[in-house]
Amino acid sequence: MSSVPPKRLAPLSFPTSGFKVIDHSELFQEETLPGYQAELYYPVHVGEVFNQRYQVMGKLGFGVTSTVWLARDLVEPDDPGYVALKVYVNDLFRGNEIAIYERIKAATAKQNHLGA
Repeated sequence: MSSVPPKRLAPLSFPTSGFKVIDHSELFQEETLPGYQAELYYPVHVGEVFNQRYQVMGKLGFGVTSTVWLARDLVEPDDPGYVALKVYVNDLFRGNEIAIYERIKAATAKQNHLGA
């Protein structure tokens, strides 16, 4: 039995017109948070590909430490096909959220399910 690598998907193209353009002076989502600093957030764009693997499809949410995006896995399209991509702010002093995630990851490393 040969092991054939899965076919890599090509990134999708998204329209660049036909939708409402929000004026730059209008605050939107995370911009309304107290203490918001635009320079700390990476400007993710729908259609952008991260790590030559994950194509951004749409925004799922936001908070003071990150934005969360629905992304399509171009390398393993069936397993699971779509993932949540969390993009942290560029600020080393935002707290210990990453350290907490690393601790959870280490504690669940031996778990054998997708939620671990």
